[in-house]
Amino acid sequence: MWLTRGETVHLFDTNAVTLEAARVYIDAELDGVIERLVPGANGTLITFQDRAKAIKDAWIVAAIPKILAAKIQLLGELDKVLPGDCIIATVRDRYPGNGMPESCGCLQPESRVNAVHTN
Repeated sequence: MWLTRGETVHLFDTNAVTLEAARVYIDAELDGVIERLVPGANGTLITFQDRAKAIKDAWIVAAIPKILAAKIQLLGELDKVLPGDCIIATVRDRYPGNGMPESCGCLQPESRVNAVHTN
């Protein structure tokens, strides 16, 4: 979405092959998406294998499979490295809205919220 509006997007993955495949796919498809679906301008995609560098001064959208243990682990890892005033929103459509921040050991569970996608 942000790439179709001329924005900068940081894409992170620890797996170099997966990260490169995502970059190649985005490079191949972005112009067509802008032309067919949303008038806009190409943004800048920057890829990272280092999470700390990827999240510096960035908005974060975590895309992770619907595996509760993986979500809890990622939420806990992000909580430890993000600034205290950062709000982490996570989509938990298959899980209860409460308890997840506490179960990951979040330092500031009051700034962790559930997000809902809409079309």
